Amino acid sequence: MDWKKELFNEKEKPLDKLVDGYSHTSVFRRIAFVGDSLSSGEFETRDENNKPGYHDLYEYSWGQYIARKNGLKAYNFSRGGMTAKE
Repeated sequence: MDWKKELFNEKEKPLDKLVDGYSHTSVFRRIAFVGDSLSSGEFETRDENNKPGYHDLYEYSWGQYIARKNGLKAYNFSRGGMTAKE
């Protein structure tokens, strides 16, 4: 097998090569996601007065998890507290 031919095949049809048990997301090279706290990996903390603090931990978001699992580059355009209006 000529690996260069396989790697740089312009007529590639990745959907024809899917393996059972793996995510179909792996056919992409990059993904992006937009959303609220669920997409940003928002984490709640409490200070000594029990006042809440909210922090976007993008590395722990579901989108980053999918990207890492499938070897993708992910772009996160989310923010905790974002609403549909925004």
